[in-house]
Amino acid sequence: MSYYKFLDNVNDDNSIKGKIFSILFKRYLKKTPVILEDHIKYIENILTELYNYESNAKNASIDSLAHHFAELTGFILSSYKNDDNKDTLYWLGYNLGKWIYIIDAFDDLEADMSKNKFNAINACFNNDNLSFNEFSKQVEQRIDFILGTCASQCISFLNKLKLKKNEDLLYNILQYGLLEKMDKVFKRSADKNEKSL
Repeated sequence: MSYYKFLDNVNDDNSIKGKIFSILFKRYLKKTPVILEDHIKYIENILTELYNYESNAKNASIDSLAHHFAELTGFILSSYKNDDNKDTLYWLGYNLGKWIYIIDAFDDLEADMSKNKFNAINACFNNDNLSFNEFSKQVEQRIDFILGTCASQCISFLNKLKLKKNEDLLYNILQYGLLEKMDKVFKRSADKNEKSL
């Protein structure tokens, strides 16, 4: 996944660091065990679909944009060999992937808007072409609700699993880690808004 993150950085802003690291990671990707080759192809296809969808995102909804990354995360988590939990793991991963995609978009909102780069939240909700300060205030509560719903769904699906180890760690990450990240991202944007007054 690191390789694909670096590729995303190259696609988003032609990052030199992204180019260098993607070249280095590509060597390791070529050494992928045969059993995972189908997974790699699937990941590449989903990410290609996501990039294409983002490139033509006019009139898209945040759910449809987040779907590709959510699908990818659901696929990865449900690739676990225990078939009894496959659906539960998929939906846990799906909601976690949606959460990651949307919080990343909100976290990058100001930078993306200032550089006139694609941002899913800006593309879906900023119909009046507001400035970052105006728009972030307007959309924050809605994004907070979506993220809170995704986090709640993650816990709901985690509760359906019969965990044998790392139970406390998983609950801490999904109950407190996601909320802590939301607090950091929202407080940072709130602090910037207050300073600009």
